[in-house]
Amino acid sequence: MRRGGGVRAGSVLLSLLTLGALVGCTTSGAARGAGSGAGAGPTGAGAIPSPTMPYETPTPTVSPGADASARDQILYELESRVLAEAGAPGVASGHCAADIPGSRDQHVTCTVRYEDLRVDFAVRVRGGRMVFGFTATQRRAPITRAGVHDAFARYAYAVDPSATMPEPGSVHCDEGLPERGMVAYDEVTRYACTYRMGPDRAVRRHVRVTEQGPVFV
Repeated sequence: MRRGGGVRAGSVLLSLLTLGALVGCTTSGAARGAGSGAGAGPTGAGAIPSPTMPYETPTPTVSPGADASARDQILYELESRVLAEAGAPGVASGHCAADIPGSRDQHVTCTVRYEDLRVDFAVRVRGGRMVFGFTATQRRAPITRAGVHDAFARYAYAVDPSATMPEPGSVHCDEGLPERGMVAYDEVTRYACTYRMGPDRAVRRHVRVTEQGPVFV
């Protein structure tokens, strides 16, 4: 059972977990995320429609059992993070370069594969008899066209609920946005999305991938 929440400091994920305890509560199966669909909205070549609720963050469908090892708990946290960053359903599976007992301090490299992408983490474990903690640092993050489109639809249509909705057909992202790719973690990318609030007001925002997923700046 989790004993502490995640605390973010730059590119570091900090968690406190219990040895041999359940971390997640999702159903069993392959580590595949479930995302939200898009609803009716503006039309036009390449236009992004308005989103539908509820908004869901993709998460692994495999969760560690009650007797899960420290390694399995850490990998669940890292797989969850990668899926959130991608913002789109997909298979996420991880492995670590060494076993992690959780009872001693340790530095180890862990890797999560999301579809055909690879995300490496430098993991520092702070061991304990009952509770252990870890930080995970990454330099690169996944970016997906579906995840950016979904996040920007929510941004464009909900940035100011009292304002006029974007013009029909005006919500777009760069054509060069890859179906799947890698970018620097938590840094502004060259990719951008736009919408219009009227004939004289165009809004353009660049994409940055954080542990919560794509954000726009």
